[in-house]
Amino acid sequence: MRKSFRTPELLVDDHHGVYMMNLLVKGEKQFRGRIYHEMEKWMNPFYLKALLDGPDSEEYWDACDRVCNMTFTTRSGGKFIIAYVEGGLWAVPHCFRGMAREEFFGA
Repeated sequence: MRKSFRTPELLVDDHHGVYMMNLLVKGEKQFRGRIYHEMEKWMNPFYLKALLDGPDSEEYWDACDRVCNMTFTTRSGGKFIIAYVEGGLWAVPHCFRGMAREEFFGA
């Protein structure tokens, strides 16, 4: 992820279907990404395991909801959330709201 961003960044596109969050978490873990670091720090290990196990895990969907409600911070201090929006999982900066969000993603 870029140091500082003002528009959403696509993390995983939706052609991966129910595996989008699983792929995001596995990739972050493998490459020691910031998102995985924050998950380890703030998330119940039970939910983190469910994300790594994938959609066959009974708690997978609850864990996905928890990730989409977490606030993450870039190394430069920018805050964002992960959101499912048409097209996939996006890192959406906190400053990206209202009209800017509607124009970017469509109404």
